[in-house]
Amino acid sequence: GVTDSPMVIVDLKTIAFEKIWTSQEIPHHMHTALLQDLRQRAKATEAAAWAVEDLDTALQGEPDRGQGVDRINCSDIRRPPKEGRQAIVDLFNECEERLMWPWQLLCSVVMAMPKPAKGDRALALLPQLVRTWELLHGPSVRQWANGKEKG
Repeated sequence: GVTDSPMVIVDLKTIAFEKIWTSQEIPHHMHTALLQDLRQRAKATEAAAWAVEDLDTALQGEPDRGQGVDRINCSDIRRPPKEGRQAIVDLFNECEERLMWPWQLLCSVVMAMPKPAKGDRALALLPQLVRTWELLHGPSVRQWANGKEKG
């Protein structure tokens, strides 16, 4: 049916997504085992430490697409002097070493946008620091993807 109350739609979408995210197809203990295995594999992989120059290169030409959920954008990360950008790089390197984010970066806003055909598409507004970390990983992800295409 048709409803004119947005909250009814939100409630229905919440129920639908809850069914997807709490699927019992994979038992909880298997999720835990898979994540533990992934963490062990990540620990076994030595990540190269980034430098300020890597951050500057990643941000070069990157447009400001709006603020992240942390209320900052690319310009805000480019703006500090080298010492300030080094502090950002140090944070990223520590996150790589610990294999986790500080709790302050775990917040995101997710919205379900209806698809033209059927269903919904989840869109997330991430912290800009997380988006910048993704930019740093861009070259290695492209290299990995190209290798997967060839193999």
